[in-house]
Amino acid sequence: MKKEKAECLFDEAYAWLCKSRRNHPANADIWDFRFKWHKDKPAILSAFLHGNFRLDTQRRIALNSNDEIDVYKSDDALVIKILTRLIENRILGKISKRCFHVKGQGGLKGAVRAVAANRNKYPFVFRTDVKSYYNSIDHETLLSMLGVHVKNCKLICLVRQYLERTVEKDGIYRDVARGIPMGSSLSPLMGALYLSKLDAKLSEMGVFYVRYMDDILVMTSTRWKLRKAVKIVNEQLNVLGLHKHPDKTFIGRVEKGFDFLGYHFGPEALSLAEKTIDNFINNALRLYEQEPPVSRQGRLEAYTTNWIRWAYGGLGNDSRTCAG
Repeated sequence: MKKEKAECLFDEAYAWLCKSRRNHPANADIWDFRFKWHKDKPAILSAFLHGNFRLDTQRRIALNSNDEIDVYKSDDALVIKILTRLIENRILGKISKRCFHVKGQGGLKGAVRAVAANRNKYPFVFRTDVKSYYNSIDHETLLSMLGVHVKNCKLICLVRQYLERTVEKDGIYRDVARGIPMGSSLSPLMGALYLSKLDAKLSEMGVFYVRYMDDILVMTSTRWKLRKAVKIVNEQLNVLGLHKHPDKTFIGRVEKGFDFLGYHFGPEALSLAEKTIDNFINNALRLYEQEPPVSRQGRLEAYTTNWIRWAYGGLGNDSRTCAG
């Protein structure tokens, strides 16, 4: 790669990093990284171009939702963002258009709109997701899939580091032998690639198919096609050592209604799923309990406003029916 192109990618990634970490606490490394950026940039750029850059240990932190996420140091996150851009250029055209979570392919609301527009055209539905998808991805299998499209050894080496990482929590270090990191800019693309054979087989069937990362939905015109779709999903997951989530699988008639991506699709109106509303209430209560009285009202109002925008925004005409 030419140095001029690499510098442009670095500047874009730096702007993205500053924006994505603008709300990090005062003791986060992003502020020191920004202060030293112009001095450290040449060394990071040189290491990247010569294939000498090494990703450091991730740190596991707790979120307000009681979930945990593994966080890269700022320079590592910046290099992974650049790696993501370069791999996108090589494999984005190979990813199924029915894989909506990938950049430029519609996103969550695009998937919801597509399902809403087609739910009255098909009588049968199969909806499921993969249990612990991120944590179950096999490294060597993923690298083999990626190697079909990416021949640059320096990029493959960085992807291997991204996969075979070490995570620190409370002073305890653990080497990760399976799975991809949550929250990394590269992970959605890798999650799309890992199930690309499933995408291809279901698309060949001529059924209505949508995937959003590990959330899978198929609607068919006949029971025979429904059974065949279920068989294909089971076969492809078994090959990859993956399993359907038993509590999130539904097989039946569309007219009975089903949940997908936080929404409920019934025979009439599109509405929010009960679990989505329950999660909102629980998060609001947790925020109320954790926030000091002086900032409680403002934080609750901001959270509620943003949640309403998420729930109803981007759905076009269907947004008027969500309240149902």
